[in-house]
Amino acid sequence: MRKNRKFIIAGLVLVVAMGILFYTALGSAFDSYQTVSEFKSDIVYDEYVSIKGHVVEGSLEFNAEDESYLFEISDKDNQEDFIPVVHNGALPDSFEEGGGVTVKGELETTGVFHTEELLVECPSKYEQEKAQSGE
Repeated sequence: MRKNRKFIIAGLVLVVAMGILFYTALGSAFDSYQTVSEFKSDIVYDEYVSIKGHVVEGSLEFNAEDESYLFEISDKDNQEDFIPVVHNGALPDSFEEGGGVTVKGELETTGVFHTEELLVECPSKYEQEKAQSGE
C-alpha cells in the first residue's frame, strides 16, 4: 500500500510539473486580446494587456528626441474612439496606417498605451479584404 501511495504522489507531482512547464512554454500562444471598444468599456491601468485594432490614418508621428513613435489605434469601423499608443524602437516593416495591429503593453494613468510588443497583421489578410470589398 505504501508503494502505491508513493507512485500516486510521484505521478501527481510529475503531472503538476509538466502542466506548469507546458503553460510556461506555450502561455504566450494562448494570449487573448481585446478590441479597442472592449478595452475602453472596462479600462485597466498599469496592467499588461493585448489590444487588437487598426492604426488610425494620419495619426503616425515620430519623436526624434526619444526615438519613439506615437500613433492611435481604433476599431476598424469606429475611428473616433481610439487609444493613443507609444512604441519605442523601430516599427515592423509591414506597419502602415490603416493596417491591423495588436499592441501588448500597459495603459498608463495618463491615458497613453506603452507597447512592450507590436504585432502587425499579415498584409495578405487585409489586402484580400480590400479586394473582396472592391476598394
